[in-house]
Amino acid sequence: MLAAISGKAGNTDIAISVVTFIELAHGAARADTSQRKEKWQQFIQELLTAPQGNLTLEGFHAMLNALSAGSEGLPNLPTESFTRESFYEDRA
Repeated sequence: MLAAISGKAGNTDIAISVVTFIELAHGAARADTSQRKEKWQQFIQELLTAPQGNLTLEGFHAMLNALSAGSEGLPNLPTESFTRESFYEDRA
């Protein structure tokens, strides 16, 4: 999948932020079928093993756990709370 994306972009370098990885992991966790979950996980693994990406899936999960450390006391909000409109209330 990365090769297809890079090819359409003119074989340029692609940078993925940690936020993108978190969003991908969230997508995998919320997948509604085992096939979709597997596709998400395959794509994450492909990103992690791309050139310059020496992070393993286990290392990625450890990174996510470290990022979430201390968040146990935060309220558990439903997904519906995170709408585009809630983040951009000033943009009607």
